[in-house]
Amino acid sequence: MPSIDWSATSYQSHDISSQLLIDMINNSHVNQIVPQPTRYRLNQQPSLLDLILTSDDSSLTDLMYLSPFGKSDHVTLKINLQLCHSIDINQ
Repeated sequence: MPSIDWSATSYQSHDISSQLLIDMINNSHVNQIVPQPTRYRLNQQPSLLDLILTSDDSSLTDLMYLSPFGKSDHVTLKINLQLCHSIDINQ
């Protein structure tokens, strides 16, 4: 969805397909947290094609952009996911 500016704080588009995705994200109460382009191809403008959608921004930390695998033109994204697990000691 090249018409969406994912670095903005609120998303809007004049493209119908892009607006459908934006509406789905807004209605699902999730956030897209990848702010920078993830695809780089020679003689083309970099684009953000790889998204991470989350309902809890605080559970995801340390987003890193790593080198692509093999001949891919997409960076590799690495992120830490923090999970909370409770144990019932009465059982």
